[in-house]
Amino acid sequence: MRKITLFSLALGLAVAVLMFMPMRHVAAMQTISQSDVIVDGQTYDQELVISGDNIIFNGTAHKDVYVTGANVTLSGQFDRNVFIAGAKVTLRDATVNRSVYLAGSDVIIDDAVIARNVFAVGGNLDVNAEVKESVFAATGQLVLNGSVGENVNTFAGKALINSTIGENLVLSAGDVTLGENKVAGEIYTYSTPEIDLRKDDSQSTEQARESQDTETFAHKLKIEFYEESYKFVSLALLTYVLIFFFPVFTNRIVSALDNKAGSWAKGFIFGIATLGGLPILALLLTVTVVGIPVAAFLMGLMFALLLVGKLFADTAIGVLIVKRLGWEDPRMVKAVLVGRLVALLIGLIPIFGALYAFVLSTIVLGTFARLKYNSFKLK
Repeated sequence: MRKITLFSLALGLAVAVLMFMPMRHVAAMQTISQSDVIVDGQTYDQELVISGDNIIFNGTAHKDVYVTGANVTLSGQFDRNVFIAGAKVTLRDATVNRSVYLAGSDVIIDDAVIARNVFAVGGNLDVNAEVKESVFAATGQLVLNGSVGENVNTFAGKALINSTIGENLVLSAGDVTLGENKVAGEIYTYSTPEIDLRKDDSQSTEQARESQDTETFAHKLKIEFYEESYKFVSLALLTYVLIFFFPVFTNRIVSALDNKAGSWAKGFIFGIATLGGLPILALLLTVTVVGIPVAAFLMGLMFALLLVGKLFADTAIGVLIVKRLGWEDPRMVKAVLVGRLVALLIGLIPIFGALYAFVLSTIVLGTFARLKYNSFKLK
């Protein structure tokens, strides 16, 4: 095995660029947007955009497909690229004749054939597929089975590689398990420290142990650096994806969290009230058959907002800082990076970092609830 150093950060940046390169403006496009989307057996000749809470697609698409939703399940024939963003994403029993671009909390690719590449960013990625070219992944946890025709380039907190790889395997992860894999090329890794206690026969055992401790500490620092770099790049990319798919919602949340302290305080108060009251309401709704799906939707919405809420809050903080600096940033590109940098620095403080994340998620949840309450009140 060979060690690599700055490759992981470069990989994360490359994934970010590659995710957005194919996203171009198209005139001819068909749109499906509703709460529950079920497609079974239909064929689409135009580029297709699907958005909703629960999406099940089993059909044929001859052009690019863009999908965003809370729970997304895709299968069938896709003649061009597939772009998916969601909380839970499943691509199963599918044939994709170009590449797949994925962003999600839990991503599963099962029994699929992908003619080109897989680009994935998210929490957990489980792949059991035939990928003709390469896999590029920046995830919290990666499980890779099946076969990859060319290279596997991965940046992960934890990785299990148990696949046939046609060329090189490039790994950067805090915890790596290499299963019964067959790698035709080289394995490049920056994951496990290679420490040899028998470097010098003249060294005493105590000196050797001190040397080992020093190298292990240095390795841990490097691993933490790469993990934080991964978080910065992947969460910034996920924020850009959310802004791309939900521009109106993003602008409403960011506008509501202006530079007045009262806006943030109201958001936190409404957030605490929502956290306490919504589960009780959902429990009461489950008494009736009709209320069960409503309760499930409300709880799912609450958890989704808690999961991604901090990203919107970080962006709002970035917008305030960018405005104070007098920078032009109509598409929030700089704001996302500034907000992520602030979150990264605060996250380095052990207890305060976790508290900061909870408070921001609660504020966004409360801001959403406050906006809905105000809209109902106006009606």
